[in-house]
Amino acid sequence: MSNDESVMAERVKLSVASLTIADCTALAENIRHALAEGSSVLLDLGDCQEVDTAGLQLLLIIQNDPDVNLRVHWSKPSETVAVKANKLGLMSWINAGFVEN
Repeated sequence: MSNDESVMAERVKLSVASLTIADCTALAENIRHALAEGSSVLLDLGDCQEVDTAGLQLLLIIQNDPDVNLRVHWSKPSETVAVKANKLGLMSWINAGFVEN
């Protein structure tokens, strides 16, 4: 995961180059911090080249939490993320959190 963060009209953009179990704790903490500050979050998944089931699970948890899912979204996922999500039957969940940049 890159530490590239920029604030755009009360939206924090987090660039996510890797979405694996090793990245989930830091990413979840960054999301929590932004939400606590009153910001919404855009996860930039367009360049994500590494993803595992823990990373996909984090996205599903976001979508399944009514206190979070209206404030955390992601860009169109990279082919790597889309292929892995599709293999696991999770594309509808991934598409649910997708917004145009």
